[in-house]
Amino acid sequence: MSILVAQSTAARLPFYAILNYMFKNKQKHQRIYIALTVLIFALVACGHILILGSGKTIAIGYITLPSIVNLYAVVIALLMLVMGGYYLLDR
Repeated sequence: MSILVAQSTAARLPFYAILNYMFKNKQKHQRIYIALTVLIFALVACGHILILGSGKTIAIGYITLPSIVNLYAVVIALLMLVMGGYYLLDR
């Protein structure tokens, strides 16, 4: 029984060593993650603003969404963008 435990622990050691090496600088990775998230929310907000500006509607199957849904999506995306920017500049 102890041989099995020793082998399974030894088999997992390289994985943990790789994770420790990859995430040695945790703040750097968090800043990159936040920057990518802010970029994605900015693109989503721009897309919804373009849809609002052009006057088009979004249709999902047989359902047509009103433009107020785009407005809500813009507000939520901009709030997430501001929040991510705050955390990005705070660190």
